[in-house]
Formats: sequence, C-alpha cells, structure tokens
Amino acid sequence: MGYRSKPVSEPAAGADNLTLLRWHLDRYDRLRASTVSRAAVVLSASGLVSAAFAVTITQLVGDRFAAVPIALYALCGVIALTGVVLVVVAIFHATDVLTTPRGSSAMFAQKGAIPSSPVFNSTQTARDIGSFAEFATVVDGQTGPRAAEAAKAELWICILQHRYRYEHMRRAVRFLRYAAAVLPVLVTAVIVLSAVYRR
Repeated sequence: MGYRSKPVSEPAAGADNLTLLRWHLDRYDRLRASTVSRAAVVLSASGLVSAAFAVTITQLVGDRFAAVPIALYALCGVIALTGVVLVVVAIFHATDVLTTPRGSSAMFAQKGAIPSSPVFNSTQTARDIGSFAEFATVVDGQTGPRAAEAAKAELWICILQHRYRYEHMRRAVRFLRYAAAVLPVLVTAVIVLSAVYRR
C-alpha cells in the first residue's frame, strides 16, 4: 500500500507570511514523501517483472529449443533484451525519485542563484555551520524577514525538487508499463516455439 498523506489543514485567514510559508513547506514535504513511496512501489513491481523475464529467458536457453531456427531464436532474444532494458530504465528513473544525483544548487543552477537558508536546509546547515555555538547564533537570528527569506528559499528548492522527482516518477511508470507489455509477447513466443518445435 502506498503512502497516504494526512490532509494538510488550510492556513488561517489573515495568517502572516511565515505561517503561509510553513504551510506550503509542510504540503511539499508530504508530496515528496508520497512520491517516494510510489517510487518504492515501482521498484517492487520492477523486481517482479524482472523475475518474470528471468524465468522466461531461462526457458529459452534450455536444450528443448535446439531445433528452433536461428532467426526465430534471435527474435525472441531481441524481445527479451528489449523488456530487460525497459525494466532497467524504469529502475533508473525510480531511483532518481528516491534521491537527487546532485545538490540543489548544481541541479537548478539555470534557475538562478538560490539564497542561503541555514536551519531550513540541512545540507547548508551541515556545510556552513561548524559548531553548536554558531548554530545557536544562526537560529536566534532567524526571525521576522530573515526567517521568511530563508523559508522562501527552501520552498523554492522543495518545489523544484518535487517537480524533478515527479517527472522521473512518471517516466519510471511509463517504462515499467512498456516492459509489462513486452512480457506477455515474450511468454507467448516461448509457448508457441515450445509447442511447434517440441523435441
């Protein structure tokens, strides 16, 4: 069963800017968790499809297909290879949902510079703050407009990352569906060849 997020309550009317930003950050955090859970389901399904391909390919390499014309045998091999490649591509896209290959600053550099948002962004906090005393000073300074600016930066990153993950999620599902469509074709071909060229 996939991740079922709890409904996010609407911010109160007249809420200040920081409260609205917190609401949006919470919403995107839930969306990210939901997308990652779906990617985990795709990876599990990819494992099942891969196992089905492995079993079918094992049947192809058995001695009972020794009498099959090389052209038909090669055709089955191409079908099997196509299915396996589709599964692998789906897995690659699904793993891109689980974690991004590079840091946000490098991935979204074309979008312009992203303001520093320590405390809000764990990567920046661990990279730029070297001690608890410094961390405490930064936390104490995160009030009013400064906190709102940092929250905006983090929300911008969350939106870009969610879009990136969601696009890869859609591609993973698409390629897995292609692989699932190839599987019955391969199974049918193996059954037909087994019946026609039974030794």
